[in-house]
Amino acid sequence: MKNKPLSIQIWLFLGATLAAVLLMAVSVPIVFRGFFTPDIYQLIETSQETFLAGGLPDPLELLPPDSHDPQRPRIMHFYLSETGGEITPPRLHPIFLAEVKENARLQQEPSRRYKLETDNGAIFYVIRRVEGDFLVSFMSDIFHDNVFLTLFRRLIKFILLIFLISLLPSLWLAKYITRPLVTLEAHVRQIANRDWSTPIHLNRSDEIGKLAASVEWMRSQLSSQEQERRTFLQNISHELKTPVMVIRSYARSINDGIFPKGDIYSSILVIEQETERLERRVRQLLYHTKLDYTAGSLNIEPFDFAELVEEIVDRMRWRRTELEWNLELIPVTLNGDREQWMVALENLLDNQIRFAEKQIAVSLTSDSGHAALRIWNDGPPIDREILSNLFEPYRKGPSGEFGLGLSIVRRVAENHSAQIQTYEEDGGVTFRLVIPRSR
Repeated sequence: MKNKPLSIQIWLFLGATLAAVLLMAVSVPIVFRGFFTPDIYQLIETSQETFLAGGLPDPLELLPPDSHDPQRPRIMHFYLSETGGEITPPRLHPIFLAEVKENARLQQEPSRRYKLETDNGAIFYVIRRVEGDFLVSFMSDIFHDNVFLTLFRRLIKFILLIFLISLLPSLWLAKYITRPLVTLEAHVRQIANRDWSTPIHLNRSDEIGKLAASVEWMRSQLSSQEQERRTFLQNISHELKTPVMVIRSYARSINDGIFPKGDIYSSILVIEQETERLERRVRQLLYHTKLDYTAGSLNIEPFDFAELVEEIVDRMRWRRTELEWNLELIPVTLNGDREQWMVALENLLDNQIRFAEKQIAVSLTSDSGHAALRIWNDGPPIDREILSNLFEPYRKGPSGEFGLGLSIVRRVAENHSAQIQTYEEDGGVTFRLVIPRSR
């Protein structure tokens, strides 16, 4: 059933429900039929007591006044003497009369209930001792059958009426449910074919609407990722093209005996510098791509963050030996990926070194829940247009190199639930990292 269309499943469910209701309509009268038998006997005994209170009528008056109504009970009475004589309507069946006589002969109780099954149905009767004789009161099961037959017919009519009334709403419900699903299927096929240009809009707030919103969010994410991928490829080609062209042109010139820088040593030095520059670009590109796949698989371990900062500062001082460094670090233990933080701090300090004029100040403070790293340089202020997207990939200022360094810093901070801020302070630029101490 689950492999059939949803509309067919709805119809099959309605059909199964109707069949179950019909089965119940048929079985309920049969199951509850026996529950009314004590009421029949009670009705006979009540009529019997009324008959005794009024005395013995003529046999022609034994039928109730309303006996012409087939829907009303027809209770009949007659006397049977212990000597074998009886006063009885002429229509009694001989077999019934013989059984009544036999049961009366054997009966020891003042009153007793009996039932006779015949081809035409059951006969319920009560034999009561009355002053040495027996009063027999009986009723056939025709009334019983008529009641259940009427109940059954009315129940079937009611069920069919409900089914016919629910037919049109069921058709509308099937289309109401399946139409948006068919629309979603078409959009998902478009997404599977890498067509992410058509947005999905379903004016619904139910589960189908939430599903459509999730598919639309997926479409927008895939569209953004595709745009980022194209931008990534464009920037890679742009960033790698220049050093490759320089290296190639210098190598060809040297091979032809021409030295662009005047001598072979100066020309080879340019090739080495461009090779180093190319190596740094490739390394940053690879690491930026790596962060996309390792965000959920960090190598979390405790480490001394102050020691890591000091180690990186000592290693990078040589880049500009004329700069003055002011360090104020307190021991702070963090839980995080030490390798990622090392790469992030290297990129952050590299940015500071390139823009600083005379000095750089680094301070590390801590409270009960966070560590705060502040790096300040006395360089020029950041352009307002650049400041808003400073940490976006391939965004760089006039003196920037590849536009990936600060993007890597932000990605590492996001992986560790940290926050990074940039603002002007004390005539320079400050970068501030706020890092949770526990993860």
